[in-house]
Amino acid sequence: MDNKQPKISVIMATHNDESTISDSIESILNQTYQNIEFLIIDDYSTDETLKILKNFETKTKNIKIFENPNNVGL
Repeated sequence: MDNKQPKISVIMATHNDESTISDSIESILNQTYQNIEFLIIDDYSTDETLKILKNFETKTKNIKIFENPNNVGL
């Protein structure tokens, strides 16, 4: 990674997207621009979305997960 690249923030919100969330995250992580912080807001998912997100967070240092305490919508 070129440390001269400015850091950018990528923000994603999700709700009950267990079937597509991994592909969405991988798509962002596989971009050529690598100096990112990836902020993902889980909007009180009731499926396995949050579990998948937390798994990515433990493996990827630039991902940070935020959890809404109830579903507020985008």
